[in-house]
Amino acid sequence: MKKSNLVALLERWTELDVRYFLRGGAVLFSTQFILILSSFLLSVGFAHLTSKELFGQFQFVLAVLGTLSVLSLPGANTAVLLGVSQNKDGTLLQGVKLKFKWSILGILGLLVTAGYFYIRPSYESLWQVFLICMIFFPILYSIDVTHSFFAGRKKFSWSCGFQLITEAGSAIAALISLFFTKNLLFIVGIYLLVQAIGDLLAFSFARKRMLNQRKDPEFNLYSFQLTLINFIPYIKTFFDKIVVTYFLGFAATAIYTIGAAIAEQLYAVSKSVSMLVFPKLAEQKKGTLDFAVRKRIGLMFFFFIIVAGIGALLAPIIIPFFFSEQYSGAVLIAQLLLLVSIPRAVAFVLTKVQEVQREKQKLYRINAIYAGTEIIALIALTPFYGMYGIVGAKALSNVVYLISAWRSLR
Repeated sequence: MKKSNLVALLERWTELDVRYFLRGGAVLFSTQFILILSSFLLSVGFAHLTSKELFGQFQFVLAVLGTLSVLSLPGANTAVLLGVSQNKDGTLLQGVKLKFKWSILGILGLLVTAGYFYIRPSYESLWQVFLICMIFFPILYSIDVTHSFFAGRKKFSWSCGFQLITEAGSAIAALISLFFTKNLLFIVGIYLLVQAIGDLLAFSFARKRMLNQRKDPEFNLYSFQLTLINFIPYIKTFFDKIVVTYFLGFAATAIYTIGAAIAEQLYAVSKSVSMLVFPKLAEQKKGTLDFAVRKRIGLMFFFFIIVAGIGALLAPIIIPFFFSEQYSGAVLIAQLLLLVSIPRAVAFVLTKVQEVQREKQKLYRINAIYAGTEIIALIALTPFYGMYGIVGAKALSNVVYLISAWRSLR
């Protein structure tokens, strides 16, 4: 059977634009593989060249940065994606200006964090690191909307190219710095500098390719609403590492990071799938969306089960081989997290239907219940059950997330 005939058969069977998903998916997933590899190599470098404590401190700094990024209105990223999908390229500049203005709150948050560690002599180096983070914060968490612009224009190769510079480039730069110094301040500084350069290049590239200056009059309001809707989930994203550090210490954070990093790739795949799906959803009529997504939920489950299964089988080989036996405790954590993350991956794609339809109340309810369940469960279970308490908290919240997302479809 010829390739074209096979694609036509798949399109009739799935009722999807298979050619579109093959073209976009090839670029997105190949890029995702490179990003996974670069992040993986950085973790290997930390595992072999530094102590667990230093690795844990590096991850803790990134977790704090990620948590404070909620103050820069991350909902604007989705608002830009939707606006550009509807031929409103001016939303790119709207997004950058709005997020840059609100990033001042993130700077203040980093200042408070630096002050906290300044008065704790045992963590002298950390307060200096957070001061460095203040310099890069407004760039990293305002110009990042550029990737939403690329996705809205369906220019996945543009987004992927600059992602390789910002994410893979920063990981490689930090890895190289590990060979010359074990100074956390220098490592974090290099890591953030490369990311900032990549984001600035991407924004300059995107601005020259705007097709129009059309703006969305509801942009600011929708950005605020999306941020509010996702506020608790944004906090939840990095809350597990902060909880591990608080209750179990930096060394435990290093072990958990390796296990969670492997499991987190399933979520990364779901984000790539949603990036492909979002523009297609935006083109459809409102009444047909829920039915179309419900009809294909079996395919989504099958796909994510295969990905999670492969990861679970590879974890016992990858972790001891690349990270040494001192990180062998991360194997079971990775396998369990992969399996309990399958409902989360499916639910994440399902919620894109509500984002396209601007169902703000539904989104708020879904995300608040999901994230609130995980945060409460993490606080309740981690002190008593350690790492397995975190797995249990995530399993419970992910199932709640899927049920809420499914019930939101008509």
